[in-house]
Amino acid sequence: MGCPGSVPADCPADVLGSEAVLLGDDITCDGFHKDRRIRIQTHAHEDHLREFATSKSGIVVLTKPTLQLLENKHRDLPYRPNVHTLEYGEAITLHGSIIELYSSNHILGAAQAKVTTPDKVIIGYSGDFGWPIEDIIEVDVLVVDATYGTPSQRSRTYTQEEAQLEFTNLARSLLQRGALHICASLGPMQRALYALETEEISGDIRIIASKHVKRIVEIHKEHGLPMPNITCDGTLEAQEAIRSGSYIKLHGTYEVMNDGLVDGGVIQLTRYRVDGQDPLVKFSDNRFRVGFSNHADFDQTIEYIRSTGAHMVVTDCVRASKGRSDESNKAVQLANSIRRELGIKAFPASGHKDLRWGV
Repeated sequence: MGCPGSVPADCPADVLGSEAVLLGDDITCDGFHKDRRIRIQTHAHEDHLREFATSKSGIVVLTKPTLQLLENKHRDLPYRPNVHTLEYGEAITLHGSIIELYSSNHILGAAQAKVTTPDKVIIGYSGDFGWPIEDIIEVDVLVVDATYGTPSQRSRTYTQEEAQLEFTNLARSLLQRGALHICASLGPMQRALYALETEEISGDIRIIASKHVKRIVEIHKEHGLPMPNITCDGTLEAQEAIRSGSYIKLHGTYEVMNDGLVDGGVIQLTRYRVDGQDPLVKFSDNRFRVGFSNHADFDQTIEYIRSTGAHMVVTDCVRASKGRSDESNKAVQLANSIRRELGIKAFPASGHKDLRWGV
């Protein structure tokens, strides 16, 4: 089964139930397909890494920062001759297809993918993308992320700049009382650390995290992004900071939000926007949630699609649906909105599933 009213069979792009984004006849993005020789990896978030290890038997194309972020789990990547890193705007020709990657303003190394097929059709995949984007790909056919694909999501009236300001003001206030625990997944955590450093909030306060997070921060620094120093959890320095009662500790999204076992304040950063006019939700005097999203909202998604010049759009019904019914499927609603607001062909992806390996 797939998405209702989905992409026609002659469309050169689709998204399968396996989460593989198909561009032309030979390329997949962020997923594996047994009949495709080339995989483009748009960024290093887990929900885009399905069957990545299996794809290493073929050709892999990605940016250098994405490769570095993946090295922790895939230490062989830098040594594989079939792995190609591209700078933004650089082109590589593989098996007759021209591949280019451009920044998607999502996380470090994240990219829009642009493919010119051997028969000169230009197909693109937005990947996960923020807004604004400096270099928007120009394509004939586009596969677009539908994370914020419903018109109802216009109800979020705050900007992400305002959300970041709420976070920094709250962090500064909680640190005046003692320790601060920040709970977040990789993307929001990176933004939080950047904000702490650029707003000079942490100062001499130690930031405690795992060795993995420390390595991620080092990679960001290598690429010129301001990030604070990290103290590894379990070290003598970390133990001394905890005893002092003045420190920042980083956790996974749901690790300590509700257990009441930590000292100080807790800020949970979600990857999804909080509804309404305020990005901050208060649970108690020292427990808060902030909507910290690196995804474009609905209006920005429409503007992005318009700017690509695409005459046909496929909306990603696999990651966007999250198990919801067809009536609330974001990809279906986004396709309807594209046809209505832009007057171009738009279809939710097929989301096709069967029992064949890689499909």
